[in-house]
Amino acid sequence: MRMIPVIDILNGIAVHGVAGNREQYRPLESPYCETSNPVAVVSGLQKHFGFTEFYIADLDAIQHQKPNAQLYWELVDQGVDLLLDAGISEKKQLSELRGEFEKRSQHRLKVSRLSIIIGLETLKSWKSLDELVGVEDERFLIFSLDLKHGIPIENSLDEKLRDPMRIVERVCKTGIRRMIVLDLAQVGMGEGVTTLELCAKIKLQYPQCELITGGGIKTQEDIVPLKDVGIDAVLVATALHNGKLFPKKTGMTLD
Repeated sequence: MRMIPVIDILNGIAVHGVAGNREQYRPLESPYCETSNPVAVVSGLQKHFGFTEFYIADLDAIQHQKPNAQLYWELVDQGVDLLLDAGISEKKQLSELRGEFEKRSQHRLKVSRLSIIIGLETLKSWKSLDELVGVEDERFLIFSLDLKHGIPIENSLDEKLRDPMRIVERVCKTGIRRMIVLDLAQVGMGEGVTTLELCAKIKLQYPQCELITGGGIKTQEDIVPLKDVGIDAVLVATALHNGKLFPKKTGMTLD
């Protein structure tokens, strides 16, 4: 089981996500970096814990279609692997992002991995998901089942699927085999993970699916039940920066 730190970016800086209330997000304060510059945050977590894989949620792109593209490449230049949510919902966006990554990778000794997240929150239609899979190798796509208080966040889909398992079924039919299950209401709350039961159902029905979850992790005790149901990776943020979670004590891998 892997541990993946989350960096939320808003107005170009790293912020502390709490309960999905983005208008209240404030610049991240952490003992592992002196500023809220995302590159500094990544460097600090690399130095102190040895992380090589990071989840980047570009809220400027997700909310306002203003991606911090140069930042992505600065992080890639540091040799880290990215799980990137940049609000991708169209073929052109995906092709341009992948093309730029491939072009830049030609000049590096260490080629980082870029996995692109397709979020339920920003997905425009189920047809567009099929088209995105047609553009990108599905091994490098991750679908994010975005929830709030257990309810799927479907802002503009042509067909509303309120049952999370129906959404999972629809996604798996495309060939995507990597999925994030994240309840935004639990992010930064430190009240435990509420997606455990749903994740267990997904793993039982789709054992071949790489499953990632998070939101609410407070201490390493919150991670144990996730391991027990076969979760492949867990997303963490607040518990790292407030000193309540130490990756080496969990026995988890960092990449």
